[in-house]
Parts: sequence; C-alpha cells; structure tokens
Amino acid sequence: MNFAENNRISHRQLRRQIQLALAGPFLLCLVGNQGIFGLSGLAGTVVNLLILGIYTIFLIRLSDSYTDLVKTFGSFRGRMAGLLYVAYTILTASYLLWVIGKVVPESLLLGVPAWMVSLLAALVTSLGSHMGMQKRGRMAEVTCGIVLGGVLLLLVLGAFQGSADYLKEITAPDAFSWKETGRQTYYVFAGFFGLSLLPFLLKDVERPQSAGRAVFFSIALLDFILGAALLILPAVFGWDRMMAETYPILPMLAGANLPGDVLSRFDVIWLAFLLYSLLFAVGSMFYYGNRILESAHLFSGRFWMWILAWILSLEGIWGWNMGEVYFPALLYGFVPLGLLSQVAAGFLYKRRRTKKREKTGESI
Repeated sequence: MNFAENNRISHRQLRRQIQLALAGPFLLCLVGNQGIFGLSGLAGTVVNLLILGIYTIFLIRLSDSYTDLVKTFGSFRGRMAGLLYVAYTILTASYLLWVIGKVVPESLLLGVPAWMVSLLAALVTSLGSHMGMQKRGRMAEVTCGIVLGGVLLLLVLGAFQGSADYLKEITAPDAFSWKETGRQTYYVFAGFFGLSLLPFLLKDVERPQSAGRAVFFSIALLDFILGAALLILPAVFGWDRMMAETYPILPMLAGANLPGDVLSRFDVIWLAFLLYSLLFAVGSMFYYGNRILESAHLFSGRFWMWILAWILSLEGIWGWNMGEVYFPALLYGFVPLGLLSQVAAGFLYKRRRTKKREKTGESI
C-alpha cells in the first residue's frame, strides 16, 4: 500500500518512519563498547529477527486495546500504564538530546555549549508534536530514502577501507559465547523497544492488521545496517580502537570520502544524515508521548514535555548524566514493565470481548 486515505498513513509511510527514527540512534548509540559488538552482537541481531517478528504480531493484535488505556485497564491502572510509556518517551528523548549535545560540539560546532545545542534541538523537535500523523508520514516518505541511502553509502565506503586481518580478531574461537550472545540479544531487543509504541499509532494506519510485513521489513533493514556496522567498524579500526571509542561510527565519517576527494569535509554530510535521524527520533518521542497522554485521559504534554526532557539531559547538575542512567533504566525497568503491561492488556482485552459476546448472546 503506497498511498493513504481518510487522514491515515500508508504502510510505506509507517515503514519509513520506523527506519528513519531508528537508523541514526542505532549507529551512534547501539554499536561499540556501550552496546553490542563482535560475533555475539552479530548473532544477537540475527536472533532478534525471529523474536521481533513474533513481537510485532503481538503488538498489532494489541492495537484495539491501546486506543483507550482507561477503557482497557480501568481508570487508575490505565493512567499508570500511560505514565509508564510517557516516562519511556521522555527519558528516551532526553537521552537522545544528551547524545546530540555530546556529538555536535565535538564534531560539528566546536565551542558551542552542549546545553544550547540540546535546547535548540528540543525546541525545534517539539514544534510538531501536536500535529497529525500524516505530516510525520509525509516527512519520512520524502527524507527517509535520502538518509538511508547516505547511511548505506557510508557503510559501503567504509568497507573498502577495512582490513581482513582485523576481522580475525572477532572471528577467533574465544570471541563467541552463548552467555554473551544472550545478553546482547536482549540489548538489541531493548534498542528496538520503541516498537512497543506501535499499538498507539496503528489506528492512524490504513489496514492496521496487515501492517506486519511493513514493520518486519523495517526491522530486517535495520538489523542489516547493525550487522554491517558490527563487521565494518572493527575491520576499519581494529578491535582495540573500536572498543576504545564511545561512538565508533564518528571516526569513520572522516575517512569515508568519495573517490577523488569531492569535498574536503564530506564527514559533515554523513553527520548531517545521522543528526537528522536523531532529531526525527526525538520528535517522534514527543509526538507519541502526547498520543499516550491522550489515550490515558491525561493532560497534554505539548508545552512541558520537551522542557522536562531537556532539563533531564543536562549534564553536571544532577550528579549523573543521562548516558549512565538511560540504558540501566531501559534494560531493567521499561522493557520488563512494558512487556508485563502488554501481556496484561492482551488478557484484559480478550476477557472484555468474551464478556461482550456472552452478553450479546444472552440478549439475543
């Protein structure tokens, strides 16, 4: 389905929103010593294809129960479930703002304070948080191909700089363990946990019950990008250099130039692609946060959500930074609690439908 009707987005627009929102954050934040690496990480991305395929089917079946959380869970529990997802969107946006505040002053605008960069990013991405889904769909449809094309070209050019000798370090017999594979599989799944917001937006997708193929295609492409980065980065830098870098994709930007040195600072273009993806992801968090508040019958977050996310992203005033807090909160808080709430929503919705059918049968 290429075109949408009745103020809904098409499957293609849904697919491109997912790809655009996750590609940049994955390459910057999920690959390297802070996330996944080596053969275990590569195996984790492959295993997640199956896990996330099943999870997507489960999420699509939940779409009706997440249209109105209060109706599904009840007044108190519905609002608590809504606040859980809103907290996830705010903390995720805050972490991405923190990353933007780190990357831009170091790689693009030297000397600009991180707080100013993250404030501008938060303000700009919040402006469309109250607008309809179709505007985001059209934005993704126009720009996703350009961004993903740039990312894939970056990986191709990086592959030509690699050395096969470096790859021996990650293919050694002791470089793989099942325990580490299990840990990194969960890590990749947590990275994809943004898909848990899918039930909140499927009511604005044409033929939502058949959207599974579009979502799975997005997962497969993002998995391919992750797997390619896991092989190319150590081949370019060697294992020790890759593990020493906080964001190993950034050093590769400077060397991934087109043949003939077309531009002296071609790395700025690569960085622009990644930053655009990051900004789209932040805007998505604000948008879906507002949708969740609406579903939970809570107040609008249009004017305060971005301010709270920006304040939480500031470093040095809390005694911690979001880079230290976010992944533990995601791995041990949001993912297990989110899965529990989704299982509960499935049972409650099924029980409610059963009672409705029984009542209808009695009245007949």
